[in-house]
Amino acid sequence: MTVDVGRTSGAFTLTYNFYSAPDGLYIEHEGTRIYDTGGLVSGSLTTSVSFSGTSSIVTVTVYASNDGSVWQATIGCAV
Repeated sequence: MTVDVGRTSGAFTLTYNFYSAPDGLYIEHEGTRIYDTGGLVSGSLTTSVSFSGTSSIVTVTVYASNDGSVWQATIGCAV
């Protein structure tokens, strides 16, 4: 999914909850991976993700180890 974070550089808050079933997530900005869970993980996390470039669009990819996985992810506007 693509998300317009409202600025071409800065930082935004990423919050995710993968519950007990492991999932993975990575975010790309202008073709560069700017955040990666590093594989399948479970549980939740809130972190700040920094980026810089000419586009305000980031691409978020979530992947799971099995069908029917439940997850939530939120990306805030850049500041």
